[in-house]
Amino acid sequence: MTDKKPFLNTEMLNATQLSPKKAPKEKKNKKEKTSNLKEVNTRNIRFSKRRISNLLSVSFFTVFILLAIVAILFFGRVDTLTKIAVSKQVNPDDIIQKVYKEEEKTDQVVYEAKSFLETLLTMKPGEEWRKAREEKLKSGLSKNMTLNEIETLQSNVERSIDSIYFMEKTQKEVGSLGKVYYLTFDVNFTENGKGYNTQMILPVSYAERDLRLVNVPTYTNLTRSANDKKNPANYKPSAFYTEGEVLSESEHKKVQEFINQFFKLYVVNDPNLKLISNVQGLEQATLDQLTLKNYVRGENGTIYVEGTIQFHYEESSRWNSFFKMELKQNKDSYFVTKFNGQ
Repeated sequence: MTDKKPFLNTEMLNATQLSPKKAPKEKKNKKEKTSNLKEVNTRNIRFSKRRISNLLSVSFFTVFILLAIVAILFFGRVDTLTKIAVSKQVNPDDIIQKVYKEEEKTDQVVYEAKSFLETLLTMKPGEEWRKAREEKLKSGLSKNMTLNEIETLQSNVERSIDSIYFMEKTQKEVGSLGKVYYLTFDVNFTENGKGYNTQMILPVSYAERDLRLVNVPTYTNLTRSANDKKNPANYKPSAFYTEGEVLSESEHKKVQEFINQFFKLYVVNDPNLKLISNVQGLEQATLDQLTLKNYVRGENGTIYVEGTIQFHYEESSRWNSFFKMELKQNKDSYFVTKFNGQ
């Protein structure tokens, strides 16, 4: 068996060295490419959202600042107006107190003026009484005014007051005198056995609870003459009737029966009156006649009735009375909810 020696093929070796090896084709990582694309796209989207967000933020803060400014201006103005309103606010209690004081003052002025007038028109015999009267009258006269300017009396005059009624009060600013009250009284008096009637106007000043006559009284007659214009008002009962839907004949009959029963109880203030009304009746009267003038139904279902009744306490004297009442349906009957405004 012969041993074979190793054989080196130099030609193949050279050929191998001369021909360069082809570099292996670099395989791109697909995942890496996709990842890169995603990163680029993500950055673009994020950039776009941030821009919109910034615009919204700027718009929001701009609107917020504007609203804040408007609110400050508004509430500042409201606060100013409130302070002005409070500073000028009128307390109702102050008004009431002012009215009460004015009424009290008027009552006091009328009372003192009436007392002065009674003293002025009353005359009795006796020197002592006359002196006392003069002193009292002088205390009610203004400065520089004398009794001779308002009366001239003889010693034999006797005069007494039958009645004095206060009629009206007016007031006016008169120069340095300030406020002057003009008080009108209706006076009935008897002088030397003969009766008289007159109206007197007293011009007085009142300050510090002190009344003073500031001018000569005016004697007048306020009775209207035949030539005076008269009130043109005409008697028209229908002007006081309520408007509404006229009741049917059958319901009118039911209403009339109910009202007849009501007034029979009303004129004597029967205890059963409370069962059909909240009305306080008369006392021990007798119903003579009932006349229904108007009976209608209102929008709210209330029945309105107007009419007149005639009644008497004594046979020798009869009274006519207008009435107005409101009824509500109460099952098969009615209930008086309001009578003559009550």
